[in-house]
Amino acid sequence: MIKQQCGYIFTKEAVFDVKPRIESKTIPAAARVGQEAQRDVVIPPGPSGMDPSQIGFFHALSITTKIVKGQIEI
Repeated sequence: MIKQQCGYIFTKEAVFDVKPRIESKTIPAAARVGQEAQRDVVIPPGPSGMDPSQIGFFHALSITTKIVKGQIEI
């Protein structure tokens, strides 16, 4: 009856010993439309350093942008 993304870890070690090792193996994932952030996300206004071909990323997240001097500005 496992749904979505979850898993079980079976070990004879103490949870306090295993938890740091598991957390060190996690990797950040890119944001997706409709997904809620686990923490507050603050994006400061200004140039992003990204070229205009990547503006769709910001539009998918409903972030207002403009193109200034060949860069996306938030």
